[in-house]
Amino acid sequence: MRAKVLPIFLFWSASRQPQTGNAFIHQSSSSTARSKDISRVLKRRGNYNNVAYSPNHPRQKSSAFKLLSGSTIPIDELTCLAYDWCVNLGAPAALVAGAVVATLYENVRGGALDVYQSDSAFSVLAKKLTNILLLSAFGFQIMSIFVTTVTGTLLISRDYVPVIQQLSPRPTSALEFMRQCFEFEYLTARICFLQGLLNWLASVAIEYTIPHKNRGRAGREMDVFFACSLSTLLVLLLAFYNRHLTFYDNYWEMLLRWMCLTRKRFFQPRPLAFIYVPMTILSFVTGIKALWPEKDGNLIDDDDYDGS
Repeated sequence: MRAKVLPIFLFWSASRQPQTGNAFIHQSSSSTARSKDISRVLKRRGNYNNVAYSPNHPRQKSSAFKLLSGSTIPIDELTCLAYDWCVNLGAPAALVAGAVVATLYENVRGGALDVYQSDSAFSVLAKKLTNILLLSAFGFQIMSIFVTTVTGTLLISRDYVPVIQQLSPRPTSALEFMRQCFEFEYLTARICFLQGLLNWLASVAIEYTIPHKNRGRAGREMDVFFACSLSTLLVLLLAFYNRHLTFYDNYWEMLLRWMCLTRKRFFQPRPLAFIYVPMTILSFVTGIKALWPEKDGNLIDDDDYDGS
C-alpha cells in the first residue's frame, strides 16, 4: 500500500511547488500563446533553433529573452520592428510621390494651370493653389522618404538595448520606442506622408473646380461632382486617421507637437541656422506674393498663347 501511495504523494508534492522563471513573464492563461509568439520571433531571427521558449528554460538569461514589463517583445527586437516600420512607410510615400509627379507633369505639359487675362479671379486662385499643393505634396513625400531612410539607418547602426532599459516608462512596442527616443523623426515621417497625400487629393479636387471654355453643362456638373467627392474623401480620411491615432488625440495635436520640436531643434544658434531661417522666411514671403491677385499686364493674353 505504501509503495502505491508514495509515488502519488511525490507527484502531488511536485505539482504544488511554486513556479520560478523570468520576473517579467506573468503566468496566465495566455502564457502558451506568448511562448509561441516569442518562439516564432526568435526562430525567424535565427536564435535557438528548434528550442521552445518557456519561463523555466535554462537559456532564459540570454539578452534575447530580456522582455519588457507587460510586453511579449524582446528588447533587442524593438529596433528591428522600428526599422521595419520606417521601411514600410517609405515605400507608399514613394508611390504617392510618383503619382504626384505624373499629375504635375500632365498639368504643366497640357497648360491646364496657365493663367490668362480672361480667367476669373476664382480661376486664377484655383490654378495657383493647385500648383502649390502639387509641389508641396511632392516635397512632403520626398521628406518622408528621406527621414525614414536616415532614421532606419540610424536604428540598425547602434545597440539601443541599454538605452531602452533606462527608459521610464519602458516602451512596450516599437512605435512607443520611436516616440520616446525619436519623436521628431517619428512625427516628421507620419505628418509628411499624410499631408502630402492630402495635398495631392486637394489639388486634384481644386483642379476640377476650374471652369473650362470647351466643356458644356454636363461636363461642368461632372467636374463639380468629382470635386465634391474628393473633398468628402479628404474629410473621411482625416476622421479615420484621428480615430486610429496613438499617443496623440488628433492630427492637430501632432502638428503642434511637431512645431514645438522643430523650434527647439532647429531654430537655435548654429551655423546652418543663419542659412535656412532666412530661406524659410523668404519662402513664406514669396508664397504670399505668388497668391496675391495679379495685374492684367502680368497675365498671358489668350491671343498670344500658341499651345506650346
